[in-house]
Amino acid sequence: MESFSDRIIKFLSDPAIISAYGAALIGSFAWLYVVTKLPLTIAFPVYIGVTFAMVLLGGWFFLGETLSSTKIIAILLIFGGIILGVSSDA
Repeated sequence: MESFSDRIIKFLSDPAIISAYGAALIGSFAWLYVVTKLPLTIAFPVYIGVTFAMVLLGGWFFLGETLSSTKIIAILLIFGGIILGVSSDA
């Protein structure tokens, strides 16, 4: 029977966990950089829209989830809204 500390060490040394923490750290730095360069009214909707699209595509690519026409239309509508919102601020 594994002790609690052995399970924690095994968990924290898992390459998937380490890469997830690394990606989150890089994403945090990228977000801080973007917020210093763009107004929040532009940066945040783009961030949320891209995040939604990446989760949908990641689920399809890595987990084999279905990518229906409804989901593709939803992504296109989100990107269309982002484009309209950004172009109206320019």
